[in-house]
Amino acid sequence: MRTVASLAMPRRLPPGCYEDRDRHGNVRIYFRAKGRPEKTRIRGVPWTPPFMAAYEAAKDQAVPTQRKGITPRHMALVVRPLFYRMRGIQTP
Repeated sequence: MRTVASLAMPRRLPPGCYEDRDRHGNVRIYFRAKGRPEKTRIRGVPWTPPFMAAYEAAKDQAVPTQRKGITPRHMALVVRPLFYRMRGIQTP
C-alpha cells in the first residue's frame, strides 16, 4: 500500500525559495530565511549543482535578526495611560 508522502508531488523549489516575476515577466528565484528581512537572489536552474551550491551559500549566510516592532513593554506604555484615562485616574 502506498503512503500519502509517496503520492505527493516533488518540490519545485528547495525550502525557503520562492519565484518572483519582475515587471518584464522574467521569473527570478530568491531565498529568504525565517526571521530575516533580506532576500538573496539565486541564479540557475533549480536542483542543478550550481543552483544548490548557491542555495547552500545563501542558507549558511542566513542569520536571524532581532524582531522589531511592538514588544510587551511598548504595549504597556501605550495601553496603561488609556486605562487610567478611562477610569478617571490621574496618570502617575
